[in-house]
Amino acid sequence: MINGYEDEKKLIQSDIDRSNQNISTDVKVSENESSGGLITDKMISLLNYRLNEEEYSSRLYKSMANYLRFNGNFGAAKLYDNYSQEELEHAKWVYDYMQSMNIMPEIREIRKPDCEFESVIDVYERAYNHEIEITKQCLTLAKTCKDEDDFMTMPLAHKYINEQRDEIAKAKAILDRVKAFGGSDIIMYEIDESLLEGEVIY
Repeated sequence: MINGYEDEKKLIQSDIDRSNQNISTDVKVSENESSGGLITDKMISLLNYRLNEEEYSSRLYKSMANYLRFNGNFGAAKLYDNYSQEELEHAKWVYDYMQSMNIMPEIREIRKPDCEFESVIDVYERAYNHEIEITKQCLTLAKTCKDEDDFMTMPLAHKYINEQRDEIAKAKAILDRVKAFGGSDIIMYEIDESLLEGEVIY
């Protein structure tokens, strides 16, 4: 009986050993040694891209704020000034993360944002479309984390995606109000006044 038990233990252990041999512990590592090989070069490139795009978004919203203020839409101008500042905070997420991983962030040239707009509604529509584009970029970042087995960066990608849910909701809420009540001067004035008072439209 004892010998049968010992034989069964050996058989089970043999199965375990074979299973362990089939388990791959390989992960994609970077030739960049600064991160200890934990983050691939492809991910580092995407992080620098995310950094650049967040700073570009800040300049775009500052450009929109300038247009709105110049045309007397002080409430919307205040809102987009806030958006501009928020984008710099979002860029800081990348700075802080890369520094924490012992990776030097790359300071790239930021392209010039649009400076000419047809109307206040045009600003609202472009802002909404911009947030859609940014969301697609953040989803690509998350997908690449998965493809590259980069579970260190995945929480940062999710943080951006969660933020984009709010960004899209806010941008769409203003457009929905314009579409619901029309873009007459009085409606646009009332919307601007509500924004000036700090009302959150969503």
